[in-house]
Amino acid sequence: MDVQEIADGLWRWTAPHPEWTPDEGGPDGWERDVGCVFYEAPDAVCLIDPLVPPEEAERFWRALDRDVERAGKPVTVLLTVHWHARSADEITERYGAGREPPTGVETFPVERGYEEVLFWLPEHGALVPGDSLLGAP
Repeated sequence: MDVQEIADGLWRWTAPHPEWTPDEGGPDGWERDVGCVFYEAPDAVCLIDPLVPPEEAERFWRALDRDVERAGKPVTVLLTVHWHARSADEITERYGAGREPPTGVETFPVERGYEEVLFWLPEHGALVPGDSLLGAP
């Protein structure tokens, strides 16, 4: 797991996707490590495309429990695209999380033959894409 603080209240982490295989990599495939976002919005802790790292689950849960408790806000889980569900159900169950964008998160649908959403976090000038910016034509 690699965790980066982008700004105060905005973090990005990557973790190996448990379903990835070398056959799915390569120039036309997808990377083993996938990105996830933690955003402390004005009225919620917002997790976008979350994945609990399988090999570091205990450490992850301790940190997230601590951050959610410190924030004292409800948790929201958002997905850029439905196959990024990853650990969304587990997190939703643990925190009773909602699935609607909280204050401070704007949504922009992407037309690509499947339903995808970009999330805009104006407070940080940050755009959170799903798969639409992978670099493929």
